Amino acid sequence: MQAISRKFFVVLVCSLVFGSGCSGAAPKKDLSSNVVMSGKGIDVQVLNPARLAEGGAVAFEPLKAGADAEATPLLDRFALLIVKGTADAFSEDNSLFKFVMPQDSSRADMVLDGHIEEFRSPGSMDRLMMNNIVSVRIKGNLLDVKTKEVIAVIDGHDTSRNNRKDIDKMAYDIGYAIGRELLK
Repeated sequence: MQAISRKFFVVLVCSLVFGSGCSGAAPKKDLSSNVVMSGKGIDVQVLNPARLAEGGAVAFEPLKAGADAEATPLLDRFALLIVKGTADAFSEDNSLFKFVMPQDSSRADMVLDGHIEEFRSPGSMDRLMMNNIVSVRIKGNLLDVKTKEVIAVIDGHDTSRNNRKDIDKMAYDIGYAIGRELLK
């Protein structure tokens, strides 16, 4: 009988310890604050419409890990798919923008640079609770290479199921939305 009581006590203590850690979950950040919903939760605020209308060659540096994003191979892949989506949006129509690779940035008139501020994937407790969602938040600037002036500010967020196909699609769609918003 004492063995059962001891097991019950251990299970009770473990559930209290783990339960208290999960029930006091951190408050969720309001990802929509200061973001005008357009595209995939992408807001492109054009600060210099005249300069943007001139067009030119744009180098898009893959986004780097920001404050709440750990630099991982998955994040690197995510950043490259954002670049691919933007490049595809630029190449779809005869836009004023020509995409150049970052290594050719010396030929660029503008540089699109920024960070993946948040890349949150579900932890083990989230998966147990069937909360299998990845959320991402990005911030960036389109800069004039010569004057260093900020032409446009990019802010965006999105969520996806936690599987490779959906995460890749989310990254590509974010990049594509950025390209389309710049072409408006």
